[in-house]
Amino acid sequence: MMIDQNELGNRLRQLRQRRGVSQKQLAKELKVTQSVISRLENGEEIHSSALLSVLQYFGISLDYLFSSDFDIDDNKLYLTHEEARRLFRCSIHTIKDIIKTSFETSLHQLESIEQKIL
Repeated sequence: MMIDQNELGNRLRQLRQRRGVSQKQLAKELKVTQSVISRLENGEEIHSSALLSVLQYFGISLDYLFSSDFDIDDNKLYLTHEEARRLFRCSIHTIKDIIKTSFETSLHQLESIEQKIL
């Protein structure tokens, strides 16, 4: 079940309040204006890059935020900002390793083809 923008805004407000940060503090942390946070929480717009930053900050997934199982008291919401950043960094490193391995394999295959041609 898909939630509407107002419900999304309410959930984002709950997350922020649970973490004990003001809109101004969150905006500063995410490098956006306070009005962006306010518009997100009021269901006025979905600013996709700000929304992704919010998810990273709170350490939750988009699926979880939009799911009918959303529960502000769920342990998933107790990640600190630093823990969320660490998880995000691990994901980035994994993606980089996959790309690097793929690139090296492709490069090796190209070199092999080149040797056969020459």
